[in-house]
Amino acid sequence: MTEYLNPFIIFVLSLAAAGIGAYLGSYLQAKGKNVATREDIDRVVRKTEDIKAEISGGLWEKQNRWTFKRDIYIRLLENLGVARMALDYLYDMETVYRSTESEVRKKRIADAQERRDSALDEIQRTTAVAALILNTEALAALAKLERDVAEAANAESYFNFVDEQLGAVKEAYEALKIAARADLVLEPRS
Repeated sequence: MTEYLNPFIIFVLSLAAAGIGAYLGSYLQAKGKNVATREDIDRVVRKTEDIKAEISGGLWEKQNRWTFKRDIYIRLLENLGVARMALDYLYDMETVYRSTESEVRKKRIADAQERRDSALDEIQRTTAVAALILNTEALAALAKLERDVAEAANAESYFNFVDEQLGAVKEAYEALKIAARADLVLEPRS
């Protein structure tokens, strides 16, 4: 009987080995696909994270540049506003209250001149930094303001000096508002 069992056992063992081999082969093939898929997914996730980081970095840089520009425009426009108010006051003192001579008037004139000079100095300091980032229209307006303010020093009278500086400041303010809207991509107010 052992002679019949041996071929039968061998046949059963061969069949079992073939079945196990087929199962293991198919199992290992599926496992291999899963590992490859997982590696592909990991690669895609890493690449996606790299792209996100690159985009975020670009957006962060763009936002910071916009904020820096906005801050420069705010400083310039605020100081142009201060200079304009001081010059308006000096203009009024020269037209409406010219005949009034008092210590109070002299003090107010001196204060207004100091505010004007301080604002124009701050505009000049800010312009040095603005040259790094503002658009050409803004820089042209600031250069024209500097020329016009300097030329006002050659005016025939103090009244003309104040009037010319006031005109230069008003013109620069309007030009800078337009340049800021374009540079910062702001919608004009209706």
